[in-house]
Amino acid sequence: MADPVAVLVVTDYYGDLLRPGPCGSRPARAYRAASGAWVDVEPLAGWTACALPLWWDGALVPEGWDRARRVHDRQSNAFQESLNHHLDNVLGLGRALVALGFATRVVLLDRIYGRLVERAP
Repeated sequence: MADPVAVLVVTDYYGDLLRPGPCGSRPARAYRAASGAWVDVEPLAGWTACALPLWWDGALVPEGWDRARRVHDRQSNAFQESLNHHLDNVLGLGRALVALGFATRVVLLDRIYGRLVERAP
C-alpha cells in the first residue's frame, strides 16, 4: 500500500497539542470541514474536528513534529533524540500520543481526485 499523503493526530479539545505557545503562536492545525474533507485552513463554514498534522503532502511538518515530541517527552522518554523523520517514526509518535491520552486517534489521509480522504482503518 502506498504511503499516506498526511498523518494527523486528532484531539477533541485544545489541550497540550493544540494550545498556543507562551508567545501566543499557534501550532499547525488541520480541520475536518463540515463537508467531511480535511483541510489545512480553518473553514469559514465551520469544522467538526481539529488535529495536529505530523505529515502533510508526503513530508514532515516540523512544527507538528516538534510540538508532538515536546508533549510526549514530558510523559515518557521512550523516543531517542536521534530518531529520523521517517514515516514509521511519525506514525509511532502519533500512536504513542493516543496511548498517553493526548489524542483520540491517528488519521491517515490519501488524495483521491484532488481531495484528502481518510484511509480506512
